[in-house]
Amino acid sequence: MKELIEKIKSFEIDVNFNTLGEFIKAIHIDSINYHAFINAPENIGDYGRNILTVDPFECILINWPAGVESAVHHHKGLFGYVWVLEGELDNVSYKFDNNKLLEYSIDRYERDGLTPEPDGIIHKLRNNSKTKRAITLHFYYPAIHSFEGMKIFNLENGQVGILSKQAKTANWSLNTGHFKEILENAFEFVSLKKT
Repeated sequence: MKELIEKIKSFEIDVNFNTLGEFIKAIHIDSINYHAFINAPENIGDYGRNILTVDPFECILINWPAGVESAVHHHKGLFGYVWVLEGELDNVSYKFDNNKLLEYSIDRYERDGLTPEPDGIIHKLRNNSKTKRAITLHFYYPAIHSFEGMKIFNLENGQVGILSKQAKTANWSLNTGHFKEILENAFEFVSLKKT
C-alpha cells in the first residue's frame, strides 16, 4: 500500500477523469497489500473508511461489511473511480427528473472491477452479500475534505439530507450534528422494477 501512496504522490500530470482512470488501470491488483489498512466501521450498519492520501487526488480504502450500503448520494464538483479489491459491490444509479428520483441501472463489480463515478452522478454503493465483506479503493478528484453540503436521499420517505462538517460517511445517521438540514417530501422514488 505504501508503494501505491508514493505513486499517487508522484503523479505529475493534470488530473482528469481519463488520466485518473489510466493511472488506476496500470496498477496490478496483486501488488496492493491492503489488509493492515482496513478500518472497522464506527457504527453498526455503516462502512469503515481509511483515507490514505489526499494529494494530488484522494485515495480511500473502504470496508463494506456484509449487507452494508451507502445512502443514495449526489457527487457534485468531483469525479472518481471505485476499484473492488475483495468481494463484490453493486453500483445503483439514479437520475432526478421532475421531483422523481428514478432508479435506472444496477451494475455489479467483482474483484478488479472498476466503477466510474463521473461528476454529477447520483448513486449508491452496496455490498449485497449476506456473508462476505467487500473491500474497495476509492479515488476522487478533488479530494473530499468534508461531506459538508453533500445531498443524500432517503428512498423510504422522500427526505433529502444535507450533510454537515461532522458527517463521517454518506449515510443516514442519528449522530448529533450529522445533518445541516433535512428536506421533507422532497421527491418520489421510482424503482427500476417500476420503470
